[in-house]
Amino acid sequence: MSNGPPAEPPPVEWFASGTIAPTKLDGYLLSTTHPEGRHKARLWHSVFGLSRGDGQILEQLIREYLHQATPVEKIRTKVRRWELVIPRFRGPNGNEGPVLTAWALAPRNKRPHLTTAYPIVDS
Repeated sequence: MSNGPPAEPPPVEWFASGTIAPTKLDGYLLSTTHPEGRHKARLWHSVFGLSRGDGQILEQLIREYLHQATPVEKIRTKVRRWELVIPRFRGPNGNEGPVLTAWALAPRNKRPHLTTAYPIVDS
């Protein structure tokens, strides 16, 4: 039995069943006080109405809408990485737009984990 991902390209379901740490959501992506995450938190709030404390909702929505995405593998290192763009993510406020999710697979792990996610907005 292989410890790596399924045959290339991995199916979206493999990512949808991956790990999403609660601290990644409320403590980073939705935190207005995190040194790096605060900028993403502002986007999540302004685009989709999500705020700190909405981590479970964000996780549910990512898993629900991820089926729209196509995995794109990034430069391979010891940790394999993919980006999956959800083209029509719909937030609790009814707004719809694209969201980038990034996933990684550490050596010896069988499932990927979410490393970041944020709404894609026009400059």
